[in-house]
Amino acid sequence: MQESSPVMGFVKKHKEIVVLLVVLAVVLLVMSQLSRFFLSFRNLLEATRLGSEIGIIAIGMAMVILLGGIDLSVGAVFAVSAVTMGMVVDSGSPVVLAMAAALVTGAVLGSFNGLVVSTIKIPPIITTLGTMSLFRGLAMGISRGKSFPIPEALYDSIGGKSVLGVPLQFLIFLAAALAVVFLLRRTTLGRSLIATGNNPVAAMFSGVNTRLVTIFAYGLSGFFCSLAGILFACRVTSAKADFGIGYEMDAITIVVLGGASLKGGKANIIGVALGMLILILTRRGLTMGLVQPELQTVIFGLLLIAAVGFNALSTPVGRGGK
Repeated sequence: MQESSPVMGFVKKHKEIVVLLVVLAVVLLVMSQLSRFFLSFRNLLEATRLGSEIGIIAIGMAMVILLGGIDLSVGAVFAVSAVTMGMVVDSGSPVVLAMAAALVTGAVLGSFNGLVVSTIKIPPIITTLGTMSLFRGLAMGISRGKSFPIPEALYDSIGGKSVLGVPLQFLIFLAAALAVVFLLRRTTLGRSLIATGNNPVAAMFSGVNTRLVTIFAYGLSGFFCSLAGILFACRVTSAKADFGIGYEMDAITIVVLGGASLKGGKANIIGVALGMLILILTRRGLTMGLVQPELQTVIFGLLLIAAVGFNALSTPVGRGGK
């Protein structure tokens, strides 16, 4: 029997990535028919700027889904972190201190989710559904509904900045993605995350502290939410408690579209990057094509259902993170 060609071997090994690349190509083709400006270099670069923030949240969501969990509070954590930054800046404190406070806030709120899930054993979907309301209320309470201005200098240095023509947000997204790939592939903690996601009982008997691993995963999700909140606040030069509404569904769509298994044990960070591009380019193309927001909501709902269905059909019994 004739041996498979190197190309066919690559396709079989990276089937999910190949499928996502094909979907991305189809999105580019279809959206270019809706607007003649869609494929302009400037528009595509701006799309990566707009999509990187939700992409960063999706990277954190991927760590939670890797454990077989879910985090519905990411949009609320995003808002609390942005408001925290705005309040600290508004008090006259240094910007660096404000950003540090936001990052710590996100990590603490995320870790709280992980603590409840791992200690009290409340299902993740119930836990984070509750903390979604709790954290959103916290954002409203500490801000009292006020919008905090972010200095224009932060837009120039972060929010609207590009490096060699590439939006800074996209470079930060890529750096976060590479850091998580390194974590999963090259560290003991990463292997513990994958083992816990595959079989938490077996991981526990192998010496893995599954409670700490769970707290870490949710804490990392919260940290990435706060990082995204900082970038978003710098881009729009304000911080409000209503930021991030609906972001949890976007993040879940990206992660599942990227090939992660909702049963745990698998997280494809390259797939997350491609999923982010598919989501944001579809949304931008539909908007430029003057498609009504209500219809866009229907389309993205169908996209999530299709992603979950494809994932369920293509995920084998044995899973591994990558």
